[in-house]
Amino acid sequence: MKTDLCTGNFREIPVPEQQKLNGGILPFLAGIGIAAIAEIISDWDNFKNGLTGKPEEKS
Repeated sequence: MKTDLCTGNFREIPVPEQQKLNGGILPFLAGIGIAAIAEIISDWDNFKNGLTGKPEEKS
């Protein structure tokens, strides 16, 4: 069994093309923002407590 990888038929994808394939940075940042908002909404009482300097409510 041959264990060496032959890379002769491959080419490096340029950065602009990679961003086009992956969607760039904007969808990534939007996903992080949506996840953060969902986490804040799911634990709203502790979020308010943190803003006012009160201790965390244990569930």
